[in-house]
Amino acid sequence: TEDAWTHDPFGGEVDDTYIWGRGALDIKDMLMGELEALEYLLSQGFSPRRSIYLAFGEDEEVLSHGATRLAEVMASREMRAACLLDEGTTTFFDGSAYGAPKATVADICISQKGFLNVKLTAPGHGGHSSNPFGGTSLEHLSCALAALSKAKPQPELNDIVKETFRVLAPEITEEPFASLVHDVDANADKIARAAAQIKELYPFVTTTYAFNMLEGSSSAANVMPGNVSATINIRLLPGVSVEKTVEHIKQVVAQIDPSIEVEALHSTPAGRIDSPTGAGYHELKAIMEHYHPGVTFVPSFVCGGTDSVRYEGICDSILRICPFRPTPEDEANGVHGIDERIEKRVYAQGVRVLVSFVKQMCE
Repeated sequence: TEDAWTHDPFGGEVDDTYIWGRGALDIKDMLMGELEALEYLLSQGFSPRRSIYLAFGEDEEVLSHGATRLAEVMASREMRAACLLDEGTTTFFDGSAYGAPKATVADICISQKGFLNVKLTAPGHGGHSSNPFGGTSLEHLSCALAALSKAKPQPELNDIVKETFRVLAPEITEEPFASLVHDVDANADKIARAAAQIKELYPFVTTTYAFNMLEGSSSAANVMPGNVSATINIRLLPGVSVEKTVEHIKQVVAQIDPSIEVEALHSTPAGRIDSPTGAGYHELKAIMEHYHPGVTFVPSFVCGGTDSVRYEGICDSILRICPFRPTPEDEANGVHGIDERIEKRVYAQGVRVLVSFVKQMCE
């Protein structure tokens, strides 16, 4: 797709409005912004009262070996961080999904969902489709998938989402939440069930199962398949373990067909739930509110993933938020896509946030 770009995707070209290039939004803006913020502070004679470490992994999008090794080295040197700032959500959104249509909202994420791929394989011997006695492997696998779909976890409101609703409560004016948020704890189950019916909120109240891949079916309609496999991508709510999820899947599948193999593939555990009163949270929130007046910043968690989870052993407060705030249109059209770019004013504002945060935490 390189020829489809307006500018060289690896040229770092700058025009009157934009900085162009692959990674301009995800996430070289934050990488370069952190370096630029510290260079600026040093040029002004800034002398921090505590150590500042920059830890950049090279493979966050795939296996995160870089972050894992960096965290191991830091732990071996008995280093601990007061707080860690990593990428997270990047855009503002209106609060309509929460019943607060007049609110402009942004997340400061203090955890992240886990990641788990599970492969189911149903054995089969093929043969001509004129005699599918006992059902085909595809049929057996489909029954197991249907059973898993019905046995997915019930919606729940964890401590982070409870706090999200508490913070937004004064601005929530529409049902089904307006009559429930006066007592979030008492109405947690009702709020969770209602949120599960709203597309934008659904991933925040349940461990999700995405049935994404099928392999092994025949290319001819009159030939029964041999072994057939399906891969499920599961995103685990903070507090939900990989091991218990795999065990749940095995139990459900065994009730349908004990011959179906359940194999856990790549996984990353859900992030620890940190506190919205932890080191750096209120400082960062106040700075973001200063540069973005009128925005309500709420505690949340990342539904995707970052490699910051690898640093939990050396840090008690991990904050996931990108201070570079592109328009929703630029983010939707640019991240991982053709003509990825960031506005110069957005980049400059993000650097200002980082400068202020370092000064607040280290001056």
